[in-house]
Amino acid sequence: IMNNCTFVGRLTADPIIKDVGTTKLATFSLAIEEHRKDKNGNKVKRVDFFDFSAWDSGALTIHKLCSKGDMIAVNAVARQEKWNDSNGQPKQKVAFRVQNFRVFKDREPNDTQ
Repeated sequence: IMNNCTFVGRLTADPIIKDVGTTKLATFSLAIEEHRKDKNGNKVKRVDFFDFSAWDSGALTIHKLCSKGDMIAVNAVARQEKWNDSNGQPKQKVAFRVQNFRVFKDREPNDTQ
């Protein structure tokens, strides 16, 4: 079974980088738009927000090259994170760990060079 997801979206803020042991971790969120037509034929835009983490050299590169509003394509694996909140209540979310990415500076991903 393969766990591979691809997203193209815009950064909602500058990536945050921090040291974790002897390596680097960059975290960021993407706003991902979906354009479609509703049952009446009207154009509808939906925006979803997803959180990503990148490690090691990928973290450094994303932190160096990317800033709020930049468009980026991300291949990632989905991970189920589980924890207990401060009241002991179980919580969970799907988090995405970046495997590779491509930054689109000043152009859309389907533009020709």
